Amino acid sequence: MVNIIKFSVVFFTFFLMGADSCLLYAKEGGLSGVGVKEAYDSTLPKKVIFAGIFENETGQEIYDPFAASIGDLLAVMLSLQDDVLVVERQRLKELDKEQILSLQGLTGKEHAIQAGRLLDADTVLVGRLFLVHDKLQISTQALNLGLANVVASDQVTCNPAELLEAAYKTSRRLGKQLALRSKDIKIMEIGKLPIASFHFAKGLSHYYSGNMDSAIVEFMRTIDLDPDRIEASYWSGICYYRLGEYKHAIIEWNQFVKRSENSDEEKKQKAQALLTEAQLRQKESPVVPFMTIPADKSESQKKKSDPNEKGADE
Repeated sequence: MVNIIKFSVVFFTFFLMGADSCLLYAKEGGLSGVGVKEAYDSTLPKKVIFAGIFENETGQEIYDPFAASIGDLLAVMLSLQDDVLVVERQRLKELDKEQILSLQGLTGKEHAIQAGRLLDADTVLVGRLFLVHDKLQISTQALNLGLANVVASDQVTCNPAELLEAAYKTSRRLGKQLALRSKDIKIMEIGKLPIASFHFAKGLSHYYSGNMDSAIVEFMRTIDLDPDRIEASYWSGICYYRLGEYKHAIIEWNQFVKRSENSDEEKKQKAQALLTEAQLRQKESPVVPFMTIPADKSESQKKKSDPNEKGADE
């Protein structure tokens, strides 16, 4: 009898207030028990999306973070639609040991599909990154986990510095194929959002275009929004190193090494090697920055100052 009364209250509230107002009312404690469930069910998103890490098929390690960020960037842009809920990859840390074990040994598409199922997503974004005529080609697919088929796909070619624009175009085209209610959202408006994943990707875009100062600003913003995104400290260190500001690079890499207990061991070792090299350079040239190196310096000498070139961290 009590449940019937609650259901009647919910129905009448919807009639008077509308779905959106009723949801707010329920969140503030106006409804409880069965009533809350009915209120929430009517406003659940049509798509629950999980973005996997795209596979780097360029053959160049320098594009690993680029590939890892594409999925996050697309997810951020799709999440701005009213009928989309994005499940962040960080939620994988909340899985129990048995679930985590089920992901071991899986990579690329297989890992994304299994992770999406564990996180109760119904759609998974997967993709690959290729290098074609010195430009990056991003191939994206949206997979329906229930039907196990491709429900949307897109391919775009861009320069590394055009990552944001390329992701924006892809998200719009995927949204149409997924029949999402499209909002007229400008890319400049997205840049103002307090979303760590977006600012991290923006930082990488600046880095690839050679704008180290702007990249550092975005990586710092990333840390402000998500202190656990320690990879931003790693890339801040890279930028400072390229600017010849070894003292700041040392600070950033020290932070990364100290807090990277659960990070990729290979990257941790690389950061430690870069940290050691930065300390040596700081002793050798504590004042002269990288950007003041004469233009006629040999190419081989320039490469020694770029930690992302092979040999800099060996």
